[in-house]
Amino acid sequence: MSEKRNNYIEKEYHKNQAELIEDWGVIMSIIVDWGDADDTLLIWHFPHNWTSRDLQNAYGLANDILSKVNYEIDIIFDFGYTINPPQNTIQLCRGLLLHCPHNVRSVIILGRTRYWERIFSLVLRLQTFEHTVHFVQTVDEAYALLDV
Repeated sequence: MSEKRNNYIEKEYHKNQAELIEDWGVIMSIIVDWGDADDTLLIWHFPHNWTSRDLQNAYGLANDILSKVNYEIDIIFDFGYTINPPQNTIQLCRGLLLHCPHNVRSVIILGRTRYWERIFSLVLRLQTFEHTVHFVQTVDEAYALLDV
């Protein structure tokens, strides 16, 4: 567990913006990247502030990454650093769950406060999703759930 967890910690928010511009032509405010060496855990890192346009760019990146995968994966949506979510947060969070591909085994919502649990609980009451959704407050809790 510790090697994969350390891989996540080392990569968290440290991706060089120049690499992102070179790879995608834009500065990505929401960073989507693998969280383990086996490429079975996809992590979406949400910054302090993000917009629906940022989310659209992240969808494109995630779709590109996942188009190369034909096995089951887990996803962590890391909202731990978000302090100013967009006004239409509920609709955007609903979209996150609706756009999860079929090969997703489970979704983990990581938030340092209960705010995100409340938002996604509301979304889950409004619509049924085929994926298991967990709520955690730390990276350690997320990795413990996945047993990686």
